Amino acid sequence: MNAQLARWVLAAEDICFRNAFYSYLFRLGKCIPITRGGGIYQQHMNEALEVLASGGWLHTFPEGKISQENGPIRRLKWGTASLIVRAPITPLVLPIIHCGFDKVMPEKYMFDRRPLFPLINKHIKVIVGEPLEFDVQSLRQKAKVMSLENSQDLGWPKTSLDGLSEGSQRWLYANISDQLREVMEKLRCFGSKVKRLKELIELRIRKLKYVLSQALRDTTGILQSLELIDTIQHLGVSYHFQIEINEALTTIHDVGIEHTNDLHTIALGFRLLREQRLPISADVFNSFLDKEGEFKASLIANVKKLSQAYLEEKQWGIQGYVPNVNDHLKVSLISCAYPLLVFCFCVGMEETIPEEIFHWVASFPKIVRAMCIICK
Repeated sequence: MNAQLARWVLAAEDICFRNAFYSYLFRLGKCIPITRGGGIYQQHMNEALEVLASGGWLHTFPEGKISQENGPIRRLKWGTASLIVRAPITPLVLPIIHCGFDKVMPEKYMFDRRPLFPLINKHIKVIVGEPLEFDVQSLRQKAKVMSLENSQDLGWPKTSLDGLSEGSQRWLYANISDQLREVMEKLRCFGSKVKRLKELIELRIRKLKYVLSQALRDTTGILQSLELIDTIQHLGVSYHFQIEINEALTTIHDVGIEHTNDLHTIALGFRLLREQRLPISADVFNSFLDKEGEFKASLIANVKKLSQAYLEEKQWGIQGYVPNVNDHLKVSLISCAYPLLVFCFCVGMEETIPEEIFHWVASFPKIVRAMCIICK
């Protein structure tokens, strides 16, 4: 890890620098000691300004204290605002809100004390807002006009280097702090909404999982079960239903698919059963083979027509061509696969239908064309 890329951070002196060992450890972690209640002009703030002047990444906690309450952002301390104003080059401010560390290191874990070590397996959420750029020069001019009176003596310079009175400085730091707080509060509210949305989504997912699980168990038709499993796999959510899918496919395997005499059912079942490592022989396709052991010519011709139609539609899309109605029907009535569906019906009735019927269906007669137009 390149230490030059690591952030600097303001750290409470009474916690992180209470002895020599802690001081050495946190200094190695690029921490700058800050005395709580010491004001924004304390000595180590100059070190933080040097970090900003060199273009370093400085991490501050503008609330100035540990907060484990799920409530609105408190009024911010003015230390962060003063660094923005006093930096030689106005820094880019990146607001960050985090939630969940109260679960990792709860203030009252056991006997009203923190745990010795951070707790594990806790959900932490970090929300990063849009970068903020402050027009400090314009704000300075406005501060001179809007300066507050009756300011308390906090040990500030009565007049800063750029001519701002104590009242002007107070208005300037308060204004920038309020802007930061508003942005942080929006991020906190957004995080709460995301949390609620996530809970609703998880509830919805549980309901859908239950519905699909019931559908897998209740569907009795072989083709319907196979198509439901295939759809679930294509959606990429099959890992949620491994038990139900295994039960359904085991049942289908025990019943058998060869008796369906439907090419689509057998082909889909063959693939899904093989993927599930359930034994199934390629002999289930024997009813679709001719005497030479090849797929029947009528079946091949039908598939070729379907493939050609798909390729022609793809070419139209590439060329940006918009076909007329007649050209469109010539292709889409084939690519919609309804002629193939009719052919599969005939295959399932092979014992009662002569070979001439297959050739007749493959010729795309008027009655088949009419059915395709209606279905399309």
